[in-house]
Amino acid sequence: MNLHSTVQSAGESRVEEPASASVLQTAGKSATLTRAALLAFVWLLALYQFSETTVDPDLWGHVVFGQQMLKSRAVERADIYSWTVNGRPFINHEYGADLILGGTHLLLGAGGLLLLKVAVGLLTLGLALRLATKSLAWPGSAVALALGAVAVTEISFGFAARPQIFTALGVAIELMLLRRIHNGSIYGRLACLCFSSFGSIFTEAHWLE
Repeated sequence: MNLHSTVQSAGESRVEEPASASVLQTAGKSATLTRAALLAFVWLLALYQFSETTVDPDLWGHVVFGQQMLKSRAVERADIYSWTVNGRPFINHEYGADLILGGTHLLLGAGGLLLLKVAVGLLTLGLALRLATKSLAWPGSAVALALGAVAVTEISFGFAARPQIFTALGVAIELMLLRRIHNGSIYGRLACLCFSSFGSIFTEAHWLE
């Protein structure tokens, strides 16, 4: 009786093993499909939100300043467009962004500026999501993706074609470099120093008093 029970129990365990493996495989496929669906939703939402066409009032200035520098092949030193302080010494700390905006408009027009800001927005989001989900397993990464969707909805209406979009991209890059430094990468330290010194060209413009 005991021998029969032992054999029967062993047989049952052999029958249950494939069933357990099948359940795990099904659960794994379900998690993969859910993750893919959530990723697709976040990216499609981001594409839709960043395609919003509200224009920043200062866009014309950034485009004109950038195109003027491209034509003169020099960084402007005086304000030649102002009515009240015409000719005053002028330091444009955003000349890097202005060159990109002016050059993009020169080559591709208004549609090019829209494509530029969508591309920068998607790249910024991609870096942020990679940073947020890299060390998280499913379903923990689902929380980060959901927060990413909320963040995209919140910031997209202020994400117009202007120098600040490069600031957002720069912050994402800086955080990734800091993560590399935290992990002990010497290359991350060097890149962070170079990037910090280079990033000043995307900040604010000031008039000399």
